[in-house]
Amino acid sequence: MLQTRQELPRTQTGWMHVAVTVVSAVGVGAALVVLVLSSGLDTYDRVGHAASHLAVGLPAALAAVLAWRWWPRQLPSRISTVGAAILRVVLVVFCLGTAMEVVAALSAADPDGDGLLHNIGLIISVPSTFAVLAGLGILLLGGIVTAAVALRRVATGRPRAAREGSGSLL
Repeated sequence: MLQTRQELPRTQTGWMHVAVTVVSAVGVGAALVVLVLSSGLDTYDRVGHAASHLAVGLPAALAAVLAWRWWPRQLPSRISTVGAAILRVVLVVFCLGTAMEVVAALSAADPDGDGLLHNIGLIISVPSTFAVLAGLGILLLGGIVTAAVALRRVATGRPRAAREGSGSLL
């Protein structure tokens, strides 16, 4: 059966989905990092090395899945929508790079876990880390702009429909 895309109700803008995703990914990541650090695993050992990559990769994978499946495609502002789109793509790229690092760390062919596959994974995941931070920054900027516009609208008593068709980034 063909399903049509339904618009969010005016009271639900999608920010709750974004906030829950970011908080859950940060929470899972912090828990996994604490678990890896407190377990006493040697990060130079094969299992410890893979665990350190998994502690970062699993929360990113959670965030990527939630961002692709749960977030609305259009957020209240264009800035937010662009930030979310960037974040969706770079989270997947980061997860691919981290997965390559985990496979290389566990590989019997590369006992040090620092061979070609690991280095390719690093080449992918390190720049995408900065892109994830850029996407989060743009998304945060969009949230601030949306909040400022909403506060201004409440202060002036203007209805929501007044901003439609302005052509601005808001």
